[in-house]
Amino acid sequence: MFEAVVDFAAVRHLIWDLGGVLYQLDFPRFEREMRALESGQGDRPFWYHTTSQPALFSQYERGELPTTEFRQALRQQFAMEATDAEFDRAWNSILVGVYPDRLAVLQQLQAQNYGMAVLSNINELHLTHLVQECQPLFDLCDRCFFSFQTGHRKPEPEIFQKVLQETGFPQSRATLFVDDSPQNVEAAIALGLQGLWLERADWFGELATGLGAEI
Repeated sequence: MFEAVVDFAAVRHLIWDLGGVLYQLDFPRFEREMRALESGQGDRPFWYHTTSQPALFSQYERGELPTTEFRQALRQQFAMEATDAEFDRAWNSILVGVYPDRLAVLQQLQAQNYGMAVLSNINELHLTHLVQECQPLFDLCDRCFFSFQTGHRKPEPEIFQKVLQETGFPQSRATLFVDDSPQNVEAAIALGLQGLWLERADWFGELATGLGAEI
């Protein structure tokens, strides 16, 4: 399937998305838990999609809002009634855990001397929740880039350029970017990288095989 879009023989560097690629997310549960906080007085119900999201989310992912201000702004925009603890529990309900096979695959790829980095659109609350569980994955990578710490988010070209500049990965087909959102993959390809849209999580095994790892 992937051979038609990825030249695996050329790949020596990998840039991984986190959520949806290495880490499992539950979007229906997230929307259900967040909507449970609504008072019913808002103009629009809570919504979120992998290809689009409220502008407020993007601001938070760029680090433009501290967590305290983000909670309050979200309460106002969607007429939510919740304590900070209730809000944080619902906000983090999207987070499930590291996919069981990912650590072993990245260990094999590191042993084969692939350069690797993580590039994630992520906010402070989510990173705080998952960082301990994900640390073994992060330790296998040369660098990790989290949008709220950089001031940019995918698909903005600035965040890709930052990764390339700080890792030294080539801006060429030797670098493969893997993401579960097509607009982010398109942005990477436009910059001269190879890109793979991992539309389904169970396609990861075929990707691993293409890179020379067993799953």
